[in-house]
Formats: sequence, structure tokens, C-alpha cells
Amino acid sequence: MVELIDQQFRLFEHSFKNSNVETRTELALSEEKVNDFYSKDLKKARCAGLLVQTCNRRLFIVHGEQVDLIQQKIQSELNLASETMEVKHGNEAMRYFLRVVSGMESQIYGDAEIAGQVRKSFFTAKEFGCVSGLLEKVVTLGIHTSRTVKRIDPTTFRSHSVSLATAQLLKFQSPKNILIVGTGEIGKRVIHHVSRLEDIKAEITVANRTSKKAEDTALRYGCKVIPFANWKKNASSYHAIVLALHSMEAIITKEVDLHPDCHIYDLGVPSNVRSVQRGIHVMDVDTISEAYNAVHNAQVVMAQSDHDHIIGAAMEALQRWSKARRAKDLIDGIGMQSEQDYYGLHSNSSLAHVFFSKVKAEPQACVAKLWLDAVAQNFDEDIQSAAL
Repeated sequence: MVELIDQQFRLFEHSFKNSNVETRTELALSEEKVNDFYSKDLKKARCAGLLVQTCNRRLFIVHGEQVDLIQQKIQSELNLASETMEVKHGNEAMRYFLRVVSGMESQIYGDAEIAGQVRKSFFTAKEFGCVSGLLEKVVTLGIHTSRTVKRIDPTTFRSHSVSLATAQLLKFQSPKNILIVGTGEIGKRVIHHVSRLEDIKAEITVANRTSKKAEDTALRYGCKVIPFANWKKNASSYHAIVLALHSMEAIITKEVDLHPDCHIYDLGVPSNVRSVQRGIHVMDVDTISEAYNAVHNAQVVMAQSDHDHIIGAAMEALQRWSKARRAKDLIDGIGMQSEQDYYGLHSNSSLAHVFFSKVKAEPQACVAKLWLDAVAQNFDEDIQSAAL
């Protein structure tokens, strides 16, 4: 049983699982609002925090004494937007966050990309100076747990993602040629998965706003390159188009001439497609995930109990860290007083000096073990002194 670690650790979630892509487009926070959360909201409440936006959720992870202020602020904005927010506290929040990072709460169970999104969000929070010791420990443990479940159960967790699902659907479609617009993290993963599927014989062309990135990706995977400014003019030449870029406005509308048998795979949130010609097949992140899950989730059910044990072990590790951290704060205070009391009497050979130097060097180790080590070392030094 894991004891309460910190009740002031809070997680707020807006789930988009039941919302269509149009609604998600409206709910997506702009870069300006994200920056305001770090630079204004958290600073005002004197809290640490992390904001993670994925295709099917928005998470606020907050830690601090005035965390209620953050909750009220977020809730007031949600009421205006007629949204709902789920709140988790303390251990429940930490456990749920570990499951999210590990891909256990994703649309595609075992999604390998969520850990990278969390890592990116964490570094953003760190740049704004919004990271506490506990928050950093939980994120670090989450990344470690994600790696553990991928290593122990590679069939379920390794590479399963929207990008892999897209590649699998392309294999079933068997297009003659594919255009991939956007060579960022998601776009490159789609290309990577497509290149590894021997059943896909299509010619791949890439386009990106930054031409250098497109050229580097094309060189690595043996693709063709088309200038970003020209791809819409040539869109009718492609049997499949993958939109893997972030844009606040739709980039494909009825005005874009498409091949009559074209399949569009839109991986963007907000949506990259507003409307298309009649007869064009369009799949967004929801329909892609649903199609892939029909096969994938049948393999997951049997393994879920093992995954719960991994999360439980991670929570126990967090509990041990929390206890050691609290013990260190106490020990530091006692140590300062003890070192003052012993100074001049026992000098550097004092038991207190040996013990507290060990604690400072290794604060998460077992306190009892450090005490015994200090006693043993001090005893040996006393014998050596007596012999002299």
C-alpha cells in the first residue's frame, strides 16, 4: 500500500475522446495561451506545473501550496466554453500521469509517441522555471516507466502510434504514390514506418515549410522532394496524401484539386482539412485510431494486469523517494546542529560528520544503512586513533 505522497499534487484533464476533430480544433490552446500559463498563471499562484496537449486530451499537472487558484482559473475558463474537467489529487494524479506517459490511456493503447510529447512539455516548463523537485521526479519516473513497459512488452507498446496506424492503413490501400506534407517528428515517423513495410511499393514525395528539413528527410529515406509552395498545385497527382503538420488554418479545401481516388490521412489537431471534393476519402486521428484499434486492442486485454503491476512498482519507487526526500530535510536540520555541537570535540572523525556527509552524497539511500556505515567507519577511526 502506497502512503499519500503529496496532496498538493493536482492533475486537471480535459478529455477530447468523445469530441470530433472540429471541436478539438476549437479547444486547442494557442502558443500564446500556453506561454501565459507558465509565465503568468503559475507564477501568480507560486506553483510548479506542466501542460501537455495531445490529440485526445489536455493535461495540467500542477504542484504547489496555492494549487486551488490554478484550478479555479482553469475551471472558470472551461465554464465559459461549456467544457468539463476531471480533477485528480495526490497519489491518484501521479498514478494516472504514469499511465498517460506509458501510453496506457491513449486512443491507441501503448502509443509510443506520448512520452516524447511529455518530455518536450517538461523542457518547456523548465525553461520558464516552473518545475519543482516532485514534479521533475514524477516526469522522470514516467519516462522510465514508459521505457520499462516497452522493454517488457514490446508487442503491445513498441512503435504503436497514430503514425504506425497510418502506415498500416497505407499498406491496405496500396497507393501508387504518396505525398507526405510535414517532416517534423510525426511526419518522419510515418515515413520511417512506411519505409519498413515491404508491402508498400509506392513512390514517396515529401514537402515541408523548411526546405532543408525536407531535403534531409528525403536523403535519409530515399524520397522525392517537392517545394512546399508547389505541392497544392500538384496534389491531383497523388493517390494518398498524409498531412503531418500543425496549422491553425485548414490547408486543404474544395479549391485544392485532388485525384478522384485520393485518400487523405489528416494527423493534425487542429484539423488540416476543411472540406474536399465529393468522393475523396478523408481519415482524421480518430478514424485512423479506430480502424487500427479494431485489430490492436484484441491483443492488449490479456497483458493489462502485468502493466498495472509495473505502474504499482513505479508508485512504490516514488513513495521511497518521497520518504528519503522528507528524511533528508529533517536530517539536514539535525546535522547542522550536530556538527556545531561536535565541532572541536571530535573534529572530522565525529560520527555526525561521517553520517551527514554520507547523507548529502547519497540522499535517497536507506537512512538506517547510512547510520550503520557511519558507526562502522567512526569506530575504525577511533581504534586507529587509540593505536597511535
